[in-house]
Amino acid sequence: MSKREFDARIRKGVRAIEGLHKAIEACEQAELTRDEMLSLLPADGDQSVILNGSLFDQLHDRDAKALLQVVYRALDDGAAFVFSVARRTEEEIRKLCGNAGIGDLNVKISRDARSLRVALVKLQS
Repeated sequence: MSKREFDARIRKGVRAIEGLHKAIEACEQAELTRDEMLSLLPADGDQSVILNGSLFDQLHDRDAKALLQVVYRALDDGAAFVFSVARRTEEEIRKLCGNAGIGDLNVKISRDARSLRVALVKLQS
């Protein structure tokens, strides 16, 4: 996938961030458990880009690993899950992804002034 195609997918998915945050707030207000929240995520493919703000900074490693596994499974081949973190190091992110069964070739990390931007790209089989 070219950078242009990837960027186009990212722009297309940006609108989904607001909906994701509203959904998370609704889950918290409904006092759903971690497992109940995770069960709401799609279990199969059908996703080309999934975006997330800083949710991973708020999760314990166990919960972050479980969420990564569910989201990564939901990605179509060639699709991406993009998130940012400010409270974890690159080494911690790579270890977390590895523990979730996501190979290092699928993890792209860049740094901006305040955080790390992580893109998990599901390579075509």
